[in-house]
Amino acid sequence: KRPSLILIGILGGLFTGSMAFLVQGKAFGFQNVEFLSIAPAFLVGLTSAVVISVLVIRNRDVLLDRLASEEKITFELKKEISERRQTEETLQESEARFRTLASIAPVGIFETDADGLCVYVNDRWSEISGLSGADAAGEGWITAIHPEDQEMVFAKWSDAAAEQIPFSLEYRFRSPDGKTTWVFGQAAAQTGRNNTVTGFVGSITDISDLKNAEMARRETEGRFRGMAENAPWTIFLKDLDGRFSLVNPRFESWYGIKSRDIIGKTSHDIFPKEYADEFVRQDEEVAELRETREYEVVMPFPDGTTHSIQITKFPVISEDGELIGVGTINTDVTDQRLAETKLLQAQKMEAVGQLTGGVAHDFNNLLTVIQGNAELLGSGPDVDGSKAQAILRASERGAELTHRLLAFSRQQPLHPRVIDLADLLIGISGMLERTLGETIEIKMKPAAGLWPVMADPGQLENALLNLAINGRDAMPGGGRLTFECTNAHLDETHAVENEDPLAGDYVVLAVSDTGTGMTAEVMEHAFEPFFTTKEVGEGSGLGLSMVYGFTKQSGGKADISSEGPGTTVKLYLPRGDGDSKQDTSIGEDVIPLGRGESILVIEDDDGVRRLTVTMLKGLGYRVIAVPMVAEARSTLEHDQQIDLVLTDVVLPGGVSGPEFAEELKIRYPDLKIVFMSGYPAEAAKRDGFLDPNIRLVAKPFRIDHLATTIREALD
Repeated sequence: KRPSLILIGILGGLFTGSMAFLVQGKAFGFQNVEFLSIAPAFLVGLTSAVVISVLVIRNRDVLLDRLASEEKITFELKKEISERRQTEETLQESEARFRTLASIAPVGIFETDADGLCVYVNDRWSEISGLSGADAAGEGWITAIHPEDQEMVFAKWSDAAAEQIPFSLEYRFRSPDGKTTWVFGQAAAQTGRNNTVTGFVGSITDISDLKNAEMARRETEGRFRGMAENAPWTIFLKDLDGRFSLVNPRFESWYGIKSRDIIGKTSHDIFPKEYADEFVRQDEEVAELRETREYEVVMPFPDGTTHSIQITKFPVISEDGELIGVGTINTDVTDQRLAETKLLQAQKMEAVGQLTGGVAHDFNNLLTVIQGNAELLGSGPDVDGSKAQAILRASERGAELTHRLLAFSRQQPLHPRVIDLADLLIGISGMLERTLGETIEIKMKPAAGLWPVMADPGQLENALLNLAINGRDAMPGGGRLTFECTNAHLDETHAVENEDPLAGDYVVLAVSDTGTGMTAEVMEHAFEPFFTTKEVGEGSGLGLSMVYGFTKQSGGKADISSEGPGTTVKLYLPRGDGDSKQDTSIGEDVIPLGRGESILVIEDDDGVRRLTVTMLKGLGYRVIAVPMVAEARSTLEHDQQIDLVLTDVVLPGGVSGPEFAEELKIRYPDLKIVFMSGYPAEAAKRDGFLDPNIRLVAKPFRIDHLATTIREALD
């Protein structure tokens, strides 16, 4: 290595000398110089070369070490630069992948600096919030949070930053157009050197559908809870072991057991064994069939009352389709069953009434013929009057029977007027004392300020007489019979629940005895015709049925009650308007005769028609008789001298007597009309009463009644 160093020294000296020569030559402006002239400079260069060579040789190890060190430093620097460049490229690739993933992520992603200022949001975040990336930058993203939730979000954020822990919460976004979106947000702090927070990275997920579903479920649960707590039924759930898991407050009011004392118990812990066994059987049946079933039981309540309970049981199925229990809804149908019983009773009474009315109608036609012919027979010469009178008496008894049947079926002719009930009671008190005898004490108790009533006075007196006789028969050893009158008002609810007449004002006439009383079974049938507890031959069983029919036809009702000894029958009579009126009917002592007027008789029964013609001709009238309306029309068209039409109420051919009368009023307004019938329901108006202006001859009729009615109509 030494020659190399010497060579380096020589070359260095030559280079130095040459440079000195050139510098010197240029300094003096010489272009060509001789060798001697540059000898000093050459010697200086050579000397320098020798010195440099010696120095290099002496310090070669140091120089070599320094060169080696510099080479190593250069290599390490190049390596570090390469690694840094590679790291930067990897970081850029990673950031590109992150942004690509963030841009297609199904959740909103955001990044903030340490101060909470937004530095990045992905497209999904913008979709949810309604803010673009530019709008969200810095503090802009804060406007996306619902104002009512901002304080909560920032408090959670601050706590997480202080503790450097991730956090999550539910809050709302509100977009610039006012749309509200529920989100589930998560974020975590990013830390740098010295463990300081450098920012946050987080995500948001749109949970509006879940939140709405949850709120809907809570709302449904709230409605169900409100319904269950306020429902008029008992609602409860049992698990598969038969233990109560849910009970509403109605259960407590029904059975007197606190809800907290029921949860976890079974039916056998609460109900008597016979009912508990039945309830368990029902639960097992519903669980086995997995379908809703209905049952009904009659069971006692803790207060001593007995109730009809309608039970609806249903399987409780989980979202996975598994049976987890049995639910029950119990409804108290006691009042409903009572109303149904009353309705069935009313329908039965109506059906019996229609039957008895039809029988009475046909029977009255027969009695009319018997009674009328007996009356004519008794007035003839060379006839045994006693035999005719016997026939008349028998027919009158038959007529009384049909009269009571018609009263029950609400088909008797009524002539209602305003009555002072207190005066009527005073008027009949003497008759009742003579009829009932000395062993019966009679008390009249009309209330002060009693309203007048609208009723037929004759039929009302007959009804009171029947009640008095029934009371007397219930007190064979004597007793007290009380007639009490009070004012009453029935409201709509009471009327509907009790199948009563229309709501309004009524006067209640209560007739009470101190007799033996009635059983529940007897009271159930007491108003039915021919029902009686008396021995055969001692009563017809029509007294109470006549009272019932009379009050119903009068627009009221009749109730019967018996608690222990004694029975009370209450008649509800409609309040009358105006003052009571005196009876001004024409006396029947003198039979009024005709004056040659023409009468058209319409009657489909041959026997009744012939009898009526005979009676009217005997009274001095010109008579034309036809069986049907069609023939009556023809007669009226050809005979303009008809003064009065006497027509049956029920006629064949599809047109009733009242319907034909309406037709006649239009065509012949001056024509007088009188009805006759043993079944006069069709002549009644909708309120159940006959028009006071309509004249009616009730079958069977006597000749004096027929004569008086015809004369009153013509005059």
